[in-house]
Amino acid sequence: MSNFSLALLTFVGVVCVVALFVLNSYPLLSSPQGKTWIPVGDVRGSAVENDKVLYTLNFEQQNSLIEMINQSRSEKQKPSSNHSLNPQKIIVYRFDNKPEIVIQPIEYTADDNLVYSVPTLFPDGVLVETSGGKLKQLLIQAYD
Repeated sequence: MSNFSLALLTFVGVVCVVALFVLNSYPLLSSPQGKTWIPVGDVRGSAVENDKVLYTLNFEQQNSLIEMINQSRSEKQKPSSNHSLNPQKIIVYRFDNKPEIVIQPIEYTADDNLVYSVPTLFPDGVLVETSGGKLKQLLIQAYD
């Protein structure tokens, strides 16, 4: 095999390795990094209040709740004072003597996404979760 053939084969191999590296790292670099409202490692427990009774969420429900909250988008609108939804509030208990996070449900959108306020995390407006009704089902299962 001549030196030219060996150099060409080496060049093609290096180009292929670089191309594979770029293709595999592209999704990591291009994915949007959303705001993490509640770090998962901060959560000690969570509960849902319905008719002045607290219902504790199990570990799976709690992880789903935090994941859906962290995928919420923020909107600049004043929270309404109408808190007649069920559940009346969602409480997230945290480690290290950090204050609990109280989530006040406001309303459901047409596609069953929850609009809620969390004054301790986002005092300037409301948050809207984007699960398409999965959070609503999770909350109903928690106290039914």
